[in-house]
Amino acid sequence: IAASTGGPSALATLLGGLGGLPAPVLVVQHLHPEFASGLLGWMSRAAALPVQPAEHGHLARPGRIYLASAGVHLRLSSTSRLELASVPVTTHCPSADVLFTSVAEHAGRAAVGVLLTGMGDDGARGLVQMREAGARTIAQDEASSVVFGMPRAVFPALAATVFGGGASTLGFLYAAPGAGALLGALTTGWVHRVRRQGRAVIIAVLVWGAAITCFGLVRWLPAALVLLAVAAVVATRPADPA
Repeated sequence: IAASTGGPSALATLLGGLGGLPAPVLVVQHLHPEFASGLLGWMSRAAALPVQPAEHGHLARPGRIYLASAGVHLRLSSTSRLELASVPVTTHCPSADVLFTSVAEHAGRAAVGVLLTGMGDDGARGLVQMREAGARTIAQDEASSVVFGMPRAVFPALAATVFGGGASTLGFLYAAPGAGALLGALTTGWVHRVRRQGRAVIIAVLVWGAAITCFGLVRWLPAALVLLAVAAVVATRPADPA
């Protein structure tokens, strides 16, 4: 589990619902060292499992929660032991990407990755690696996030692996620039306007498709084709009476 801005409250809620979980829980929370002891106390009171600081070389035991210390990265080793290190040098230490990457490598399908509220994009790359390794991956939604930065960052990354089956069509469209706005317009009472301007929509999507292809952003091409088909269907239907 990884979180940043707004994370402690989200962690308290999440960890409070994990009673009886037969797996170790490794947690990275971006936090100033001065607040580390306060976070440990808070999580110990809120969590449904025992909480302790992660210590180098300790076996990650099922039914326990391990909090990464400020200023050091937390990794899972091939022998299911905890590893603490100050390298690599990253913007955030501990880093969600460092943790997730190690879990992808050594736990694979047996793992679950959770990316919670936070600023920036730490954790996006690592969560994709976990997904590609067969793990189940979860990102907090925008409505409940204090800062929808880290969860949002994972959507384009997942969309980039769509050709390998890494993301569903819906998730891919959600991540594609402009796609959400058009799909929202088609389902929230703006259909009549899209129909009247159907030709303009088709032209806009064609230009979009040409531009992204010229600039090498081919990962968005399937989304452009889908939107073109939707626009064509809408444009050929009779317009609503004015």
